[in-house]
Amino acid sequence: MAQTIYEIRDWREYGRGGRTSPNMVRYYQKQGVPRSGIPGRILSGAQRSNLGVNAAMRGASYLKNGGTVLIVVGVALSAARIWNASDEELPRVIGQELGGFIGGGLGAGAGIGVCLVFGIVTSGWGLLACGVVGGLAGGVGGSLAGSAITDRIYYSDASTPQRRMGQVVIEIPFYRIHQQPPANMCLPP
Repeated sequence: MAQTIYEIRDWREYGRGGRTSPNMVRYYQKQGVPRSGIPGRILSGAQRSNLGVNAAMRGASYLKNGGTVLIVVGVALSAARIWNASDEELPRVIGQELGGFIGGGLGAGAGIGVCLVFGIVTSGWGLLACGVVGGLAGGVGGSLAGSAITDRIYYSDASTPQRRMGQVVIEIPFYRIHQQPPANMCLPP
């Protein structure tokens, strides 16, 4: 995924095809480099280490263990929440947790991708911040989406009228009547 993101960034910077020889010549000509100096510029760029990538690799070595710890803690908290859910709430809780994990992973990848493609940040703590913000947004969105999907599958909205044979019928499950009767249940016909 990272390679694809860097290729998209190169296409944005150098043009269609990325870092091809004709594109790099065009790129340096736009910067005002004389045609005779372009091969030297390309070679010096290839020999020079990319400081942003080096910093990202150092940060990644620290984050590798931190990410594993956070995933273990997240799975443990999700398991505890699922374990403590009532039978009635269990499908919704599972949907929220699953949606949160999927959305968080996709959101973190999208956040990092957006930052790299648009050149907001290219390495270090800024890239980490993009991943965290994208992961949080994706996690919240995924949790809400998982809850909504689960509600559509497992729960029915008892206050939504259903049409049957020309009459409007409101189905109310027994457990809802026992807990709190609806206000419109005792209205005269």
